[in-house]
Amino acid sequence: MSAKRKPGWSITGILAIISLFLTLLFSTNVVPAKAHYELFTATMPGGRWSEHEVRYEINPARAPSCALEAIKRAAKQWTDVDCSCFTLTCVSQASNRWAREEDGRNVISFCNRTHETIDGRNGTLAITYTWYFPNCTIAETDIHFDSLELWNCTTNCTAPEFHLETVAKHEFGHVAGLRDLYDQRYKEMIMYGYIDECEIKTLTKNDMNGVRRLYPDGMHLHAKAGLIDLHKPVCTQWHGLYPEEIQCKQYHLQNWTDNKDGKLSPCDQIELNETATKEKKWYNVYEVTVTLNVTKKPDLKEWMCIEFVGDIQEFPWKNPNCTPWHEVKPKYCTLYHLQHWNDTDGSGNLTVCDQIWLNKTRTKEKYEYHVEDVATDIYVCPKPPPVGGAVVGPVDKFSLLAPWIVLAVSVAVAAISVVALRKRYGIRNALHRKP
Repeated sequence: MSAKRKPGWSITGILAIISLFLTLLFSTNVVPAKAHYELFTATMPGGRWSEHEVRYEINPARAPSCALEAIKRAAKQWTDVDCSCFTLTCVSQASNRWAREEDGRNVISFCNRTHETIDGRNGTLAITYTWYFPNCTIAETDIHFDSLELWNCTTNCTAPEFHLETVAKHEFGHVAGLRDLYDQRYKEMIMYGYIDECEIKTLTKNDMNGVRRLYPDGMHLHAKAGLIDLHKPVCTQWHGLYPEEIQCKQYHLQNWTDNKDGKLSPCDQIELNETATKEKKWYNVYEVTVTLNVTKKPDLKEWMCIEFVGDIQEFPWKNPNCTPWHEVKPKYCTLYHLQHWNDTDGSGNLTVCDQIWLNKTRTKEKYEYHVEDVATDIYVCPKPPPVGGAVVGPVDKFSLLAPWIVLAVSVAVAAISVVALRKRYGIRNALHRKP
C-alpha cells in the first residue's frame, strides 16, 4: 500500500493484468468485543505466500540514514506475532536493485531505477507492488517509499514529518497479504489506509489476527457436539480441523481460565487433553467462531468445512446472507461469499438441513450446498499454564521458555520463498496522508 498524508481521496489498488485484486479483511479492536477482519478477497482468493519466510533486501539510495534500522524494526513486529509462522528476513542492506521491477526479488527502495519519486511531498508516502502466480499465491512484493517526504525514525517527531517505522509496518502488512481498511472504526489499526503527520502506531490485536489467519501456527478445533454453551465450555469434546497432522486427533477441554467476560472468548486459556495419548497442554484462545460442514448439491458427495471470518458473537444467525467464509478442510483458506440462504426448517436461524449458495471469491462460481452440521470452532495456540488465575499446578522453567524456543526454531527452519516462475498478475497498494 502506498502511504500518503490523509487526502480527500484514496488509492486502494490497481489491477495489473486481468481482474486480480485480493483483499484480506480484519476487524479492528476499536470495536469492543469484536474480532472482525477480511481476508484478501475482492476478486481473487489466496493473497498469501506459499512459504512462510519472506526474504527482502533494502536499497539505501536516497534513504534517510535512520531508514535501515527503522524498516527492520517494523519487519520484526510482524515476525514476532505469536501463533503465526510468518517471518520477514532482511538479506541485504546494500542492494543495488530497485522497487517496481518484476525480478523475483523483494526490494525496498526510496526511488526507482530512474530515480523517480512517487508524486513528491505531501502526496503518497509509499506504495507496495505485489505480483501473483496464476494460482494467486504471492510471487514478489516491492515497497517504494517517496524520498521527497520528510521522514523521522524517532518518537521526537514534528510536523510535517512522517514516522517511517509506522509507515513501514503498514507496507509490510501488504507484503503479508493484508489490505487497506478505510472505515473510521479501524483508524487505530496499522492497516488503516490513512496516516497523520507524526502519527505513531503499533500492531493491534486485529492486525495480528490477520496474519495469524494467513499463516497459522496453531490449531483449528471443531466442537463435536455442534454449537456449545460458551458459558460452560469445560468437558466439551473437540476434534482437529487444521493443520493436517491433527485432523484425526480428539481433544477433551478439561480446564478453562476465563478472561472475566463469563464466556469462552479470545484471550482465555484452556487445558486440552488429547484423548489418544492423554497428553495435557494449555492453550491460548485466539478466536471463537462458527464452522459449517456442507455438501454440494445435487449428489451431496463433495464435502467441505468452512469457517466464518469473524467472531461467533458477530454472526448474524437470522440473516447470514453476504457473510464471508474460508475453507478449513480439505483445502485451507479458499474464500467464499454466502450469497443466499434458504431457511428450510423455518426456524429463523441458520441450522442443519438448510440450503446455502456459496460464491467462490476467485472464480465467482456459484454452487448450492446442504448444511450437514453447524458447530463452534476455536483457534488456539500452545501457551504456558496460566499464572495468577485458577490453580493449575507448578510452572516449570521449560514451560516458561517453551514459546520462545518454538519461535526461535520456527524462524530458523522457515523455508526460503522461491520465485521460479514468471509472474502474471500485479497490483499496487498506496498509503495516503490523512485528509
